[in-house]
Amino acid sequence: MDEKFVDLRQNHGHSGLDHSFWPSFTDIMMVVVMIFIIASTVLIMRNWELVAELRATLEAERQARAKVSVFQATSRSLEEQLAQAQQALSESRIRNLQLVELTQEQRELIVRHLEQLLALRTERDQLTGQVESTRRQAALLGDQLAQSQLRYTQLEQEHEQRATRLEELLTALALLEQRQQESLAELGTLRQERAEEAQRLAALETDYKSLDEKYQKLIRPARSVAGKQVVEVLYRRNGGAPQIQLRLPRDKGFKVFSASTMHQRLAALKKQHGKDLYVKIIIPQDSGLTYNEAWDFTRNLLDRYDYYYQP
Repeated sequence: MDEKFVDLRQNHGHSGLDHSFWPSFTDIMMVVVMIFIIASTVLIMRNWELVAELRATLEAERQARAKVSVFQATSRSLEEQLAQAQQALSESRIRNLQLVELTQEQRELIVRHLEQLLALRTERDQLTGQVESTRRQAALLGDQLAQSQLRYTQLEQEHEQRATRLEELLTALALLEQRQQESLAELGTLRQERAEEAQRLAALETDYKSLDEKYQKLIRPARSVAGKQVVEVLYRRNGGAPQIQLRLPRDKGFKVFSASTMHQRLAALKKQHGKDLYVKIIIPQDSGLTYNEAWDFTRNLLDRYDYYYQP
């Protein structure tokens, strides 16, 4: 028997005498078992390494997904904040236009009314002085008339002269009384005009309160674009002609549309999205629009298509 393996048998010195089959089979099986154990050990260690690598890969994938989720949430939040900031900027520009025009008109109107009121007060003071002067003159003429009558009874010789003078005094008195009546009538007219001016001032105050209420409505909390389909509408004047640009929910940039085409697109989007349609109006700083143009355009689109203004 060739000695390729270590002889682990007992009494191996008698191998030449015992040619039994089983000792050789035992050696072979022992070698097979050792090979199996070594191979199993290698496979188990390799399996552990693969499991560790798989776990590391899964953990890295989970962390990557978490980072992507956080990035997407941050991106949506930033996009929403940007949309709200742009909307607030447009509304602030509209309110600034309104306040500038309103303040200028109110100032001019108040200055005119103050000038008219000062003129009326001056005329009233003048008429009051004239009335007082007329009354004093009337009292003086009355005294003179009494003295003339007394002297008429005492001095018959100057009867004709005194009579003539009395007639002149009576005529002057009648003229003064007529002037006094005219002055009183003018004073009544001035008082009536003053009352009308007071009514106009009250009407202006009512208009101011109405405008203030509209202003308070303009500064209500901003709408939210969360979960909405956002359509951006940019309105300005280009070369003196109105220009409308749209950016639909899936578009990357603005496109120029006519007014009729814009209404068709917005009507279709409103029919498709209903209460989820958010219309964002953008009025640039150099739009070239007046307050009334910007306001009418904004209110018309919001009232017809935006979810926030629908009944």
